[in-house]
Amino acid sequence: MNAGYHKEDYTSWLQQWSSRTLNDMAGNYTGVYTQMPVYHTNTYLGAGFKGKFMAGGWQNDWVVNVERQDFKRDRVNNVSNNNKYNVSGNIYTGSPTPKPNVFWDPITHQYTTVMYGWSVLDTITTPDKKVELTLGMHGHRVETTNYDNGSNSGLRRISDATSPVAAIVYKASPNLSFYADHTETFTEGSAVGTSYNNDGAMLPPTKTKQNEIGMKVKSGNLLHTLSLFDITQENAIDILVSEGPKYKVRALDGEERHRGIEYSVVGSLNKKWDAIFGVSYLHAYQNKTQGGVNDGRVVSGIPRLSGDLALIYKPDDSWNITGRINYTGTTSIRETSSYAAPIDIPSATILDLGASYKTKWGNNPVTISAMCYNVFDRDYWYAAGSNSIGLGAPRTFMVSAKFDF
Repeated sequence: MNAGYHKEDYTSWLQQWSSRTLNDMAGNYTGVYTQMPVYHTNTYLGAGFKGKFMAGGWQNDWVVNVERQDFKRDRVNNVSNNNKYNVSGNIYTGSPTPKPNVFWDPITHQYTTVMYGWSVLDTITTPDKKVELTLGMHGHRVETTNYDNGSNSGLRRISDATSPVAAIVYKASPNLSFYADHTETFTEGSAVGTSYNNDGAMLPPTKTKQNEIGMKVKSGNLLHTLSLFDITQENAIDILVSEGPKYKVRALDGEERHRGIEYSVVGSLNKKWDAIFGVSYLHAYQNKTQGGVNDGRVVSGIPRLSGDLALIYKPDDSWNITGRINYTGTTSIRETSSYAAPIDIPSATILDLGASYKTKWGNNPVTISAMCYNVFDRDYWYAAGSNSIGLGAPRTFMVSAKFDF
């Protein structure tokens, strides 16, 4: 059994409603911001049982679980002119606009979501321990109430789904196994953000289906994994509707299909060196879209090729020295018929370096760690959604200490 309670109060949140305008090549900009406090409350309760029994020589490991989660979001739904501020500044030197005086607009309901869930799983192992078969079902019910401008009554939407789970593992030898699985997940509907023309609208719940097959090979102290996967999920796109600060709407349109292959290896090269490597190729495209106008287009913000390589050197029992290379391939945004042409984001390769040292503080073990991210301070862009980009983090240093008592 587990339970949780989480509360967030953004009592002074400057929300950008009107897009900033870059006025010249020197980096000077102007814009309009609003003061819109937001309050979140989230509670969770889950309970279940697990056990095992034998049916002949076949072992059954079973799990039964139920859960409930409640989420509430309150905010200023009608922002007064007192909470709209003209700002100016320069993207290189910052903004000289003084801190605004907060005028407390009424806080009202925006939406609430209640999700109920249950799951039943059984993993069956054959007498020779070579085959494991997992079968199960899980179900969810979501009740979402979207309030209109903070009124006490709102539009209530109820949706539910029951999803199967199936997986099989065949252990051909102690060092070789094959697996296949089918999973389905249910995601509650989401509220459209404030930068859209249909701000506050609720997108309907969606379902994601995944099929995967693969193999695992152990060679010495290295574990190799090769997998093929095929994932389908609902497709959310931006649709241009007008000029101005809220020039687009967010809507579901057909499905995304993600097909790819992934290879990874993890383990020890020798007593002093560990390695982690992974590379994946992913073809993500749109399918079954309205009128077929976006069929075959790539999914915005998803690179085809990506990979990671990390090497860990252990000169002795106290020191770990880490080097990591992360590669993100070329990707595109604005890949829908609403835009004249997509925008390509170049690939980026980033190097991180770090070290950790184990010592003692009195009788207590202490691990001191230091990390430098983006060692060469490379400037790069990344996809920040289906129609926008963000600037990657600069060279960043972090130091931490972990104490064991």
